[in-house]
Amino acid sequence: MSVNRPGPFLIVAAVVVALLATGGAAYWVLLEPSSPPAAEPVRPASPATQAPGVADLQAAARVIRIECRQGACQWGRIVEIARVAAGADGELRRMVYRPGSSMDDGAEPGDGGLPAIDWEASDRNDYAYCSTRRPAFAFPDDRAGLIVHHLDLFNLGGYQYASAKLYGLICHDLPMEAAVGPAFRDLGYRPGTRNEQTRALAPEALLRP
Repeated sequence: MSVNRPGPFLIVAAVVVALLATGGAAYWVLLEPSSPPAAEPVRPASPATQAPGVADLQAAARVIRIECRQGACQWGRIVEIARVAAGADGELRRMVYRPGSSMDDGAEPGDGGLPAIDWEASDRNDYAYCSTRRPAFAFPDDRAGLIVHHLDLFNLGGYQYASAKLYGLICHDLPMEAAVGPAFRDLGYRPGTRNEQTRALAPEALLRP
């Protein structure tokens, strides 16, 4: 028994009607090659575990007295303290601040009235590698790159005191006057870490042992 099948003309007509009804969408479904799904956005890797006792970052809009020598004091008006990169045994952080200087009149930042501070024209970036195993602080070299102080926080040279205080502030939000050996011991530091001055071209050098 034969079955009547629609002729070519009826098939074409049916396709045209479908195209008109869908605004041409059916045509593209038939002819457009299938596209692979869009790639997921790249996500940064999770940072390495921080060194024990590394404090969360604080809102840092404040003025600090860094050190006083020979009748003059160095000051900093902090703009930002930020995480830069995670290392295998710690974390690299950056402090942006506006340097200033004054004559030493004994005034403290919390006295309510600061001395006349001569602020510099631009901000400065200092860096700390926050690590109980390899604590280090770096600041701009006048020639190029950075001067790096690797710190034994229990056996500091005179030239390292300011670096140790800023390290305590950046890494643990310690008050400048509290950044001394006992405070660091409570945070998990121990004597005998590397203790010398070196130079580096970039702050990322502090991530490498």
